[in-house]
Amino acid sequence: MTEPTKNVVCHSIFPTPVWFAEPDLDNESLLEYIYAERDRSPGRDISNIGGWQSNGLDPNEPALIPLLMTIKGVADQALASYQLMGDPQVAFVEAWANINRKGDINAMHNHLGHCRNQAGVPFFSGVYYVKTSGGSGHLVFQKEFQNGYLDFPFQESVGTVNEYNSPSCTVVPRTGQMHIFPARLLHRVEPTTDDEDRVSISFNLAVFPDYEK
Repeated sequence: MTEPTKNVVCHSIFPTPVWFAEPDLDNESLLEYIYAERDRSPGRDISNIGGWQSNGLDPNEPALIPLLMTIKGVADQALASYQLMGDPQVAFVEAWANINRKGDINAMHNHLGHCRNQAGVPFFSGVYYVKTSGGSGHLVFQKEFQNGYLDFPFQESVGTVNEYNSPSCTVVPRTGQMHIFPARLLHRVEPTTDDEDRVSISFNLAVFPDYEK
């Protein structure tokens, strides 16, 4: 038997970051605000199939301000990972609320292109879970396969799933948890399977580099 070569090191050169946080926020106040918005407006259909998605939320709404300040703080920490020069700034593009009930889903999508306004093009996207249950639909991140190229064609032979052989990553939603991820990252939401509402607030953030540095 051939002896294994020593000092073999694997470097992940293009990782996809997803940041997790669990801030201490007043979810009851957020729920009250979201349900009032639902009663006031029919909302819109973008990625949601069933359920209710609000129009863009007012960033000056008192019930939202603690959440938006927290999102900004987490995004600043996420941005530090990119080691940009000078003093780059994170700015909100939009935030919106989602209520998914039994059977409701969100189709595969990302937040580029159709989610931009005068604040800029999204660099980060994210979600905060205001209310979840055991049957809340899972969030699924999907690996991008460009031009139909599958970089791992042996899916049926996988023994233990890991970051090298999986085409997707499934995240179980938890009340009070926040995820921030690159806006280009494909994702979808699986069906909710019980009678409890899955309530969340999604958001997009732009980044403005400090070109003077």
